[in-house]
This record gives sequence, C-alpha cells and structure tokens, in this order.
Amino acid sequence: MATKKEDPPEHIREYLRKSKKVEGLIERTKHSARKAYQNAIDKHLLTEEGIPDYERLEDEKVNDAVAKELADYHVAEAKKAFKSGISGKDELENDMLLQAYAGVTYTGLKRLVRDYGKHLTFDRYNKILNEEHINKNLIPVLANATAAHFKDEHIDDIIRYTRVGEFVDPKRVQLGDALKILGKYRDEGVISPLDHEKAPYAIKEFYKKRKEKEKAELAKAA
Repeated sequence: MATKKEDPPEHIREYLRKSKKVEGLIERTKHSARKAYQNAIDKHLLTEEGIPDYERLEDEKVNDAVAKELADYHVAEAKKAFKSGISGKDELENDMLLQAYAGVTYTGLKRLVRDYGKHLTFDRYNKILNEEHINKNLIPVLANATAAHFKDEHIDDIIRYTRVGEFVDPKRVQLGDALKILGKYRDEGVISPLDHEKAPYAIKEFYKKRKEKEKAELAKAA
C-alpha cells in the first residue's frame, strides 16, 4: 500500500497559494491586453470589409486615438483588479497603477503606438508587451513577493519538499538557489539531477556513484 504524501509546511503552502494567485493575475493581464488591442482596432482601424488598416496609424489623430484607447482600457482593467478609486484623469496616478498591473506605464503605451505606427500589428504589440513589460518588469516583482516570507531556516523544508536531498546538500545551498529549485518543482513537478551536477551545493558522492553505475551498465550491455 502506497504511503500517504505528507502535506508541506505552512511556509511552502503559503508560497503555493501566492504563486497560484500570481499566475491568475498574470493571465488576467495578458487577457486584458488582447482585449484592449482588439477594442482599439475595432474602433479605429477596421475597414468596411472588417479588415484592419494599419496604414491609418500613420495619421496622427488616429494614432493618438488608438494609443489613448489602449491606455484607457488598461487603466480601467487595472482599477478593477486593484479595486482602485483613482479618477483615471491623472497621468502620474495612471502610470503608477499600470506599472503595478502590467509592468508598463500609461505614457509608455501611448509612446509604443507612436513609435511603431503602422507596424504595430497584434503579434508585435503582444510580443513587446509580454517580453519587455510583463516578463521583464511584472513577473520578477510578483515572483519576489510570493517568496518574501522565506528565511534560511526554511531551506531544509524546501529540499525535502522538492525531493532533491539525494544530490543537493542543504547545508551548502543558499536560499536564493533553494527558491529557484522550489519554483522549478512547482512548475514541472520534478527536478533533474543533471541540472545541478556542477552546482557548488551538489553532493559529489551522488554523481560519482551515478557515473560508476552508468559505466557498469554500458560495460554489461557491450
């Protein structure tokens, strides 16, 4: 009969709860980004045949209208997400709110439309927003927030929970490295020993025995 898996300690459960919430916030942000773009295109760039005419973005008035539409939509979504009561009329407030929500500012969104003009297709807009703002600015901040409560004394629990004790020495691993292991385990459910063979905290004896076993198996198969 299989043994029942033990529940992780509270500090790891807290991390998992926060991580799930962060994943939801990020997906919400990406979803609203797609809707914001679609909304702006539908209002300002569609031809009578329903085809987006990006050349219209070379017109300054249309460009400004699309930029404002995008920025205003994001601000409205950010206000909903954070239950904010700001007016939406103050650009500094908008910038601060959007930076927290999507890793981009109100003025930055408007500049994006002005800079790319007719070249700002959905694929390009989505790539820029995800890679340069959400991935670089937003996700690292949120990731740090999920793990802010951990201390060095929790390293042993992390090593046990992620089942890497065979090849990771908890006495030599730093908290930052332990948290990277925890994040990978959360995302993939398993940690490969190959990823840690050269690490300063690797248990050398484990890898030595592993190589000896591989050599023996190869010799036997020959």
